[in-house]
Amino acid sequence: MGFLALHLFERMLRKTKQFGILSVHNTFCGLNQRHNVYVFNRYQETKEIKSEVSANEAPETIDVPNQETSEVKTNNILIDMYKDNVMPDISHRFQNLVKSYYSPKVVLELWKCVKNSTRYLTYMNNLEKVNLAIKAFKQCIVNMKLGYKIRNIFGYYFLVLDGFLDTEYMKIICST
Repeated sequence: MGFLALHLFERMLRKTKQFGILSVHNTFCGLNQRHNVYVFNRYQETKEIKSEVSANEAPETIDVPNQETSEVKTNNILIDMYKDNVMPDISHRFQNLVKSYYSPKVVLELWKCVKNSTRYLTYMNNLEKVNLAIKAFKQCIVNMKLGYKIRNIFGYYFLVLDGFLDTEYMKIICST
């Protein structure tokens, strides 16, 4: 199984454990841990009304499991992951591409790499920066699928961004 497929599988395992869909039971033989047993839990769709409500009144609170909003705290900012635009300063195209592989926190960090690598390039508008970011991210994914050993995605992404910017700089220098 490739690195990306393994990463996505582990991510789905974490999500299913978080929502209570899957339980993991560790098995032991003596003091040594053996294999894990994965058990799918029965889904219970229950709606409990917490207050006594007559037939004509609307309920005050309804408890619906597995539909709670998931919130992430990043740099002392509370982010609601189920809103349309999770990160307002980041392009939707970049968000949608990177969110399919990584969490919103990683999306923020990768966008910081783009901002840091292009902060002195005043001739680039936001559309060019987004296109550069998407092109570099796609190159990172291709390299991962080709089997490159990447220990730190942020450092590698920054390296790929700088490589694209260096080739652009050489084109500008050679054309003058």
